[in-house]
Amino acid sequence: MKDKIKEICNKLNREQLSVHAATEDLLNLFSASKRHLVQSILDDVNSCHPEYAHEKVEAYLDDGC
Repeated sequence: MKDKIKEICNKLNREQLSVHAATEDLLNLFSASKRHLVQSILDDVNSCHPEYAHEKVEAYLDDGC
């Protein structure tokens, strides 16, 4: 799962994947209770600091998920 999330983020950062498609892919990986986190990550990716969103995903995954 960690590798799939990284792949989605990398594709999004390289503009090989739309925000909508990334949202769908990530939501499919998480249960409904985690949707707020995924939306927050995608909002960060869509902002002017996409590398921050990647760090946020990394930090979340390193915390045991």
